[in-house]
Amino acid sequence: MANTHINRMLHSLERRLVKERATLMVQEFAGTVVDRWDDLAYQNLHLDHFLRAVGIFRKLEMHVNSLPTGPKAVVYLEKCIREGRPPDERSLISIMAPWSRPR
Repeated sequence: MANTHINRMLHSLERRLVKERATLMVQEFAGTVVDRWDDLAYQNLHLDHFLRAVGIFRKLEMHVNSLPTGPKAVVYLEKCIREGRPPDERSLISIMAPWSRPR
């Protein structure tokens, strides 16, 4: 019985912290993308920009649909690849975790 109560409490805590956990995941992802941009964006030059952007998610083992904002991030990274410029870390975080923006 005690284990059931503890499990319910843990599950409740996990639900309450879902945004914080997602924000940390997004921050780590964005930091890695920016730090490794040349390595990530300029592989597989035979692929179009969209597939290269999706490839960044795959390479970093982040599922595009793990957040509802994942597809917007792909479009942003695709644009960065097309324009030949690295992404802005804050912009990427803001796109992927809009709730984390300061108000």
